[in-house]
Amino acid sequence: YRLNPVLRTRILSNNGVVEQIIEDYRPQDIEVLEFETKNDVHNYANKNAQIPFDMDGSLCFLKIFVSKDFCGVAYKLHHIISDGWTLSLIASHFDSLIHKKDVTAYSYTDHISAEDKYIQSSRYEKDKAFFLKQFEKCPEPTLLSDKNVADLSGRRRSYTLPKEQVDAIKEFTESNNYSVSSLFLSALSIYFNKAKDNAEKFYIGIPYLNRVGNVEKNTAGLFINTTPTLIELDNNASLSENIKSVEDSVFSTMRHQKFDFEDIIHELNSTYKFNGKLH
Repeated sequence: YRLNPVLRTRILSNNGVVEQIIEDYRPQDIEVLEFETKNDVHNYANKNAQIPFDMDGSLCFLKIFVSKDFCGVAYKLHHIISDGWTLSLIASHFDSLIHKKDVTAYSYTDHISAEDKYIQSSRYEKDKAFFLKQFEKCPEPTLLSDKNVADLSGRRRSYTLPKEQVDAIKEFTESNNYSVSSLFLSALSIYFNKAKDNAEKFYIGIPYLNRVGNVEKNTAGLFINTTPTLIELDNNASLSENIKSVEDSVFSTMRHQKFDFEDIIHELNSTYKFNGKLH
């Protein structure tokens, strides 16, 4: 809590006006839980992961757990103040503190100040121009499904590939100078192409880390930005050519990942009266 002020974030509502504040640091006790087995820890964690945060209270849940054979820390953060990188960063901080190592950490309030400067900068205007130009190439987004979803629960299927397939994928990407992520994104794009009557241009929302420097990478908080990336396939081109096209699209968009998705929608609405979905 001392190193990462964002963990002290509170959401307040005053006469209909919602405010976000960061409370001053104060020492506090952390509850210690005892478990018999690691499976008991996992069951406890899974159960608590399903419990929503009280938006009037703390947005950070933190407990210490111990047994005769192991110990650790259980924590969860509201997505308003955290992304996946933050979870890993805090675990790294705990490890450093336990081993009495120096910890490098910065305040999220500095990032907010930097964002205010970015919005007033020429870079912001260049990023905006990039997405407006992208939209001109594909002004009618193609949706895989236009159903309205009422249930926001996450659904995920996990698959474990045999080592032989993993080795084959690595060998293929290395020999052709592709990244593994580009290969899988290309596979998804080709599926989209076939599912939507050979559509060659469409957007795929890709989450970008949005941490380009050492300061950002050592700051706990929400940085990740899901950005509509324009995929341009060619049904007459080879697989290699289409993978290269997908990879180029990702790299181009990555240079503008700082531009917030909500700002993209706002600018498209303002310039082209667009009020639909991009991905």
